[in-house]
Amino acid sequence: MIAYLEGKIFKKIPGYTVILANGVGYEVFIPLSTYENLKKEGETDSLFVYTFHKDDSFNLYGFKTEDERELFKILLTAPGVGPKLALSILSNIDVNTFKLAVANQDPKILTSIGGIGKKRAEKLIFELKEKFKSFYGPDYGGTIKTEFSEIQKDAIIALETLGYSRKEALETVIKIPIKEDTTVELLIKEALKELSRV
Repeated sequence: MIAYLEGKIFKKIPGYTVILANGVGYEVFIPLSTYENLKKEGETDSLFVYTFHKDDSFNLYGFKTEDERELFKILLTAPGVGPKLALSILSNIDVNTFKLAVANQDPKILTSIGGIGKKRAEKLIFELKEKFKSFYGPDYGGTIKTEFSEIQKDAIIALETLGYSRKEALETVIKIPIKEDTTVELLIKEALKELSRV
């Protein structure tokens, strides 16, 4: 079983990468969060890897952090969740936000992901809450405090100034992935788009 892979980035596109290690090219499926943080083609980088076996298929799934890989593994234990949906979740929501949604039993955060409606989100939270307790420890549960970046904090304040409640601002901002080129202005713009859909 491959758990960690380091080598030259031979190919990099949204959804997967090929890493050249010791003369062998490994095709690794990745979430968008990993794609955005992966180095350029030709440069050396590393991934935490989960090896997935099913019937006669053998696939590798890679992540920039161990937390992402562990959440991916937990997601696969939920009924109806396969690698494709698990990658989609990690492409749209960071680990802390997902843990926050499960701990607070808040399906609204998950329904922003394509393919997950309210009923499915509620079922997923129900299935994972106890698994999270056993994996992250008995103290897991209740409201999880999450750290906000300065950009997120400024966006939340701006949304409150525009008349939105703190709860609306918090729930909206934590759903939007933060990229390297994300600015406060861009984050506010995306947040307003989300709020206009409600």
